[in-house]
Amino acid sequence: MAVGFKERLKDLRIDTGLTQEKLSDQFVIPDSTIRRYETNRNMPKRSRIFSE
Repeated sequence: MAVGFKERLKDLRIDTGLTQEKLSDQFVIPDSTIRRYETNRNMPKRSRIFSE
């Protein structure tokens, strides 16, 4: 079974020891956005995923 974006994001975040807040700080987005990504309520724009 393929892993979806929300699972991959959460797994990578946990594996690197980051909290949702620390990850959001690194991406300069609200931590509520990370929560919405991880609960599949929102998806990031492709431009945000593939930006430098």
